[in-house]
Amino acid sequence: MLLLLMRHGEAENRAYEDSERALTDYGRKEVSMTAARLGAERMSVDSIVVSPFLRARQTADIVVTALSLGRPLVSESLTPDSNPTVATTALSEMFADVSVGLAVFHQPLISRLILYLTGLNQPMRTASLAMIDVPLFEQGCCDLKCVL
Repeated sequence: MLLLLMRHGEAENRAYEDSERALTDYGRKEVSMTAARLGAERMSVDSIVVSPFLRARQTADIVVTALSLGRPLVSESLTPDSNPTVATTALSEMFADVSVGLAVFHQPLISRLILYLTGLNQPMRTASLAMIDVPLFEQGCCDLKCVL
């Protein structure tokens, strides 16, 4: 399968709770640009999963609208401090029967998950998207194809 891992767009610096930090205007713009680039690839995303945090849900909403996707699933396994092993298990279950799956979540988990799956230390700026070939959801078994 092809796994698309997207970091949320730029978010406010502060909120009462970290989970309630919203996207900035710039964050919305950069997410829209990434969604447009993904749309230009003409990839058919079968399923989307998102962190429950506001900034990730807002990012997913922009992508869903831009690409005419279905409603995203929400996973508590994709919060910033989650463990990459736990996130891998959750993604393998949610994407068990799909060809292309998209997950929208946060640093530091996104970089940790890329390292866990591919063995590569890949920095991820806001609104960036990693494309990973996943023959098996196992440590070191995947290939990072590119980063948008």
